[in-house]
Amino acid sequence: MRNKHYYLVGEGFPTGGGNIPLLHTQGCPSCGNRLARIFKFFEDFWGTKLDKKPGLTVVEIMDQVIAKNLNGLYVMGENPAMSDPDLNHARKALSSLDHMVVQDIFLTETALFADVVLPASAFPEKTGTFTNTDRRVQLGRQAVEPPGEAKQDLWIIQQIAHGMGLTWDYSEPKDVFEEMRQCMPSISGISWERLESEHSVTYPCTSNDDPGQPIIFTEDFPTQDGLATFIPSPFINADELPDNEFEYILITGRQLEHWHTGSMTRRASMLNEIEPDPVSNMCLQDMQKIGVKEGDLIIGLPSNGLHTNGYSLARKIFFDISGFNVTDKLYTLEKNLGLTLLEPHINYTNPVLSTIKSGIAIKGIAHITGGGLVENIPRILPNGLGAQINIGSWPILPVFKLMQSIGNLDESEMYKAFNMGIGMVFIIDPKDKQRLKNHLLQYTESFLIGSVSNTGTITIR
Repeated sequence: MRNKHYYLVGEGFPTGGGNIPLLHTQGCPSCGNRLARIFKFFEDFWGTKLDKKPGLTVVEIMDQVIAKNLNGLYVMGENPAMSDPDLNHARKALSSLDHMVVQDIFLTETALFADVVLPASAFPEKTGTFTNTDRRVQLGRQAVEPPGEAKQDLWIIQQIAHGMGLTWDYSEPKDVFEEMRQCMPSISGISWERLESEHSVTYPCTSNDDPGQPIIFTEDFPTQDGLATFIPSPFINADELPDNEFEYILITGRQLEHWHTGSMTRRASMLNEIEPDPVSNMCLQDMQKIGVKEGDLIIGLPSNGLHTNGYSLARKIFFDISGFNVTDKLYTLEKNLGLTLLEPHINYTNPVLSTIKSGIAIKGIAHITGGGLVENIPRILPNGLGAQINIGSWPILPVFKLMQSIGNLDESEMYKAFNMGIGMVFIIDPKDKQRLKNHLLQYTESFLIGSVSNTGTITIR
């Protein structure tokens, strides 16, 4: 199944009679006729042929850009320069495009790579519908006018369509929603007037007098015999499993207070106050197993810039307060401001993996992200232990000194917001100090920046 193409198909399309889309593989024997009917319906509806070849994922798009098979991108409301799993790869791809257009409400990290930035409107500045995961369609009403030269998304998209020779003539969001109703039986009973009156309706809702169905499949399923069809899928292990060499698996997660790359939520002072930094979690038993103790040494590997963290404060200092431009060349900076702030994150894979494989007993590894040394080191320390960090034991990058000076920030705030020139730390036994230093020389510099203490706090002096 992994080698087959996937399509979103189901009885919920106009040729079926049910309501809920189902996922089938291209090789599913029951899909052929259904797929043909679905394609014919939409081709007739829109009066154009549809490409049956599946499109590219975001990761595949970046690969194709690097391979010179894609020359241009139109990015709307996304931030791949911050969200892609391989940021260096993504940023290389974005910078190599012949042309990129970004449509967004803020000058995001991706927008800094764009040739054209189209200022869009935020949700309180436009009318339209939101559909939640619980299938609730809600009407959002414009409350304020878009600022400056910002335009409605619908207007921007139609202008681009007209430039491509398409005759799109939607006068308002209501027209778009009506078209959706005509080709989606699951919302055919949800008229715009009904949304204006009831504010929200849950689909499936197939007629004007249908109250909506928050709970589905209470009597049958949208199949010919009313029964659900289950296709067994064999269990497949993950590509990487814990073993004697690598005992733990790290997985990504999400924070309730922040969405995606934080392009909006990191600008909300209340949300940043509630959850100012990324969080990593590890059970107490695993932390105790690591065996960190008082007197262990903290070895730091250098960073080469912000490393994708602290951008909210950096934006405020350089752009909001100081009024600088991304093309400005400032004082001690080797590159212009935009390139300095977007300096690609150092890839620590080789020094970290090779050190682990070398047999050197690494008791803890911390990636210094948002929260800096102050908040990331405690995440690899057992309860009751802290750390003494010695300022001056490594070089502070010019961009951090400049921000502190311009923003008039005290030292404690800087060390809580930024990595300050240290992107990764190891905790080791003192007896392994020289051996680790010698090993790392083939990859990077390293600095003895402090030691583990019994204070339970992180002290920087």
